[in-house]
Amino acid sequence: MEVLGQQVIIENIGGAGGMTGTARVAKAAPDGYQFVLGGTGTFGANQTLYIDREGLLKRHDYDVDISGGTPAAHYFGEYQEAGGIMFPTKHDIFPRQPDNTPNQELLVVSIGLSNFDLK
Repeated sequence: MEVLGQQVIIENIGGAGGMTGTARVAKAAPDGYQFVLGGTGTFGANQTLYIDREGLLKRHDYDVDISGGTPAAHYFGEYQEAGGIMFPTKHDIFPRQPDNTPNQELLVVSIGLSNFDLK
């Protein structure tokens, strides 16, 4: 609440591999108050989200359970609007060092999205 200046409610909607909650947000009013945070399976039990003053996700820290608990820092950037929703088009994942900083010399995954629209 201190960073955003307002209350945030996190609601975990389970079912159908994440599709239940995703469908609910897709059908919601495009007011920017609801968004989906999901992934392919469970990354790890302990996760930390870093959200900027505009309410956009900037970094997601987690330990990759399927990779022996490897600490990861997933950065989001270059947001674009589609259908009234802001999407990060740049994703970079680095190993996280013991001091919680990313090792930017070892880029593990880099994803760039372009030319997309919601219908």
